[in-house]
Amino acid sequence: MHKVFPAPRFILAFILILSSLSFFPSQAAAQADPPQNGLSDVLIIDVRGAAAETEAPASPRAITKISGIVINAVTGEPLPRALVTIESEQLATLTGADGRFEFSRVGDSQAIPSAEKPGFLNDSQAQPESFPYGIPSTVVQNGTTFMIPLMPAGILTGRVVDSNGDPMEGVVVTPIASIVVNGRRNLQPRLAATTRKDGVFRIDSMPPGSYFLEVALGSRLQARDKRSLPSLEAPPGADYPPLAFYPGVTDLTAALALDLRPGATIEADFTLAMVPAFRVSGKVTDHAPQQYLQLFLVHPSGQKLEVRNHFDANTGTFTFPNVPAGEYRLVALCEGCNGSSKYGETPVIVSSQDVRVNVAVRELGSIKAEITEDSSQAPPAGDHENPSVEARLIPVHPLASQVTFHLMSIAGGETVVPNGFHIPPGAYRIEIKSEAPYHLASASYGGQNLLREELVIRGDAAYQRLQMVVCRDGATLSGMVQPESKPAGAVLLVPRSPLLPTRMAPIDKDNRYELLGIAPGDYDLFAFDQIDNLEYHDRSFLRAYEDRARHVSLHANQTESVTLDLISRRN
Repeated sequence: MHKVFPAPRFILAFILILSSLSFFPSQAAAQADPPQNGLSDVLIIDVRGAAAETEAPASPRAITKISGIVINAVTGEPLPRALVTIESEQLATLTGADGRFEFSRVGDSQAIPSAEKPGFLNDSQAQPESFPYGIPSTVVQNGTTFMIPLMPAGILTGRVVDSNGDPMEGVVVTPIASIVVNGRRNLQPRLAATTRKDGVFRIDSMPPGSYFLEVALGSRLQARDKRSLPSLEAPPGADYPPLAFYPGVTDLTAALALDLRPGATIEADFTLAMVPAFRVSGKVTDHAPQQYLQLFLVHPSGQKLEVRNHFDANTGTFTFPNVPAGEYRLVALCEGCNGSSKYGETPVIVSSQDVRVNVAVRELGSIKAEITEDSSQAPPAGDHENPSVEARLIPVHPLASQVTFHLMSIAGGETVVPNGFHIPPGAYRIEIKSEAPYHLASASYGGQNLLREELVIRGDAAYQRLQMVVCRDGATLSGMVQPESKPAGAVLLVPRSPLLPTRMAPIDKDNRYELLGIAPGDYDLFAFDQIDNLEYHDRSFLRAYEDRARHVSLHANQTESVTLDLISRRN
């Protein structure tokens, strides 16, 4: 049996490097026993010195043996030479040819081992919601015996060429993961790669999933014959590669999603179209001298363009010397201008000639939000709880960031607590959650009914007041789910109104669920054994299950019990 000594973090890294080599010591230290049960030999490193093995611990601890196997999460095959560590004990070993490992002297009986191996992912190396093929996790089999599955990682590679077929060096390629988080499809950029001289890029250790590829000009471009291609400093009129998405389109909605399977390699070769470029210049109005502004162009996809510009803080004039043809938003932003922030934007169309445009900036200020309670339902004096809500603004643009804030009313339901916050210009869907027994009765912003239409924040207009009214007459819904549901099962309450958010309640160990503070209205009820990667906020994705749903109409203060049939998504 192998002896395993404490290994500091830097020693663990050294063992990991050695595990990828074809050679490894066939014997451990001379005092180690011969390998048993197919366990691999372990390189023993003790930085404390020869006396370390004989040191007596400060206080005796119970010794536990921990063993197990590391497997491929997809095929179930054992993984040899995977590095297994127990961080709390600073122990490390490698799995044998049969994927098995063993720690014979562990002081912490509650210790849980973790594993890693080049080309594979464990549960700490990727977000769980990014795994549509299953989440690798540590499974306790029998007390101190573990099975640790690792997910095979994928590879994204390809070659980028220009319109002449010449390879393009220095192009930044960014994978954008398309994942479902909390019932909504999200686009999240991952670590980028840069093309080499031959135009090739390669991104390793990618979690399985769906990806878009974004391609943007890097700081330099050189053709294969060393001829300089147009760069950020090129004179106006030169061809210029714009922001693009695979397979070479400029609109993200027209981009092709790549489905990366566990352990697979996808080659994505495409041509980066070249377009004419022109000068964009003008002036920032309502700008105080010596105040520095950030000036940038925003692509229709929502991404900033890597286009250099010159801004004169004394005169407020600016120049973008080389802008690719297209439609953009010109944004001027000053953060910390005399204790406040200023913002301005204007559309810019670059097509066939140089463009002159002015942009006015104004003090950004902040939105004032208020929450009040319906006075007709206010409780008697002394029996009042301050209603609170969580409001989340979901951007219509898939790459924009969500905005979340919390509010609470003051006793009496007439006075409110204002909460000032900044919201980037754009279109949003508002999702408001209130604590039982309250439910949201109305929400408005500048005359917009936010329960029926999107919230639009304009960059060239003053903020309006966001007003919300809550009521105490919410309905209660509960019941049983049959047959039994495993952990992670949930009930979804889906409103018939398209802009109202879906509510979720977990199915407990007794196969029951409960929803409180429900606004009166018409709903559909679904019970799923799992909701991972289910876009339950998008009604179109639930149509396949509508024949298994239960319809309910709820009134104020109603209490209703509904038994639901479990919908299985595991198979």
